[in-house]
Amino acid sequence: MKIIFLSDIFNQFSENSEAQVILMYAENIFLFIIFSYALFAIITTPIMLFYSAIDNFFKWKKNNSLITNEICCEDTKNHPIYVSKVCNLYKKSLSRFVGNVLGLFTWNVCSLIYILFVFPDFKTGVVNYFIFPFEVIESYTFSNMTGSLYQNSASWFYMLAILGATFVSYQLGKMIAPILFRKKLPDTYKKLSLA
Repeated sequence: MKIIFLSDIFNQFSENSEAQVILMYAENIFLFIIFSYALFAIITTPIMLFYSAIDNFFKWKKNNSLITNEICCEDTKNHPIYVSKVCNLYKKSLSRFVGNVLGLFTWNVCSLIYILFVFPDFKTGVVNYFIFPFEVIESYTFSNMTGSLYQNSASWFYMLAILGATFVSYQLGKMIAPILFRKKLPDTYKKLSLA
């Protein structure tokens, strides 16, 4: 009984032209938000990776000097919580630095492969690569959102694939960094890597 009642309500709702217009606008707003986030991620990923790599490099060097000068000196006695905190900050900054560098390297290599193999010459490829977000914004029409998507579907596929490969390599870099951390530490304070 309830199923029949719900299907009647749905049929009345779908037959109502105002309801269809509202659903169409809701769908277009949802797609606009998704496309906006995707474009923002495509544009800002290399900038954020570069900035974060530089920031984490300096944090890593600072924590490395703390470990070398304060913690590993045999004369000083540091509180175990301080030692643990410095080692955790060192591992975190090293992990993020390696992840950012590997992600940035992957983004550059994938972008270069895309430019070299999809476009007839390098100059045209670079121009089209960086003009893609602006073409998407220019071709966007709120009444035909899916048409705007299909107009640049090949570029969307490649750009999202580059973004996905960059994210995967960033995560792999973060997982590889603790292994590098353990190998770098001398035997006298390898126990710190487990802190």
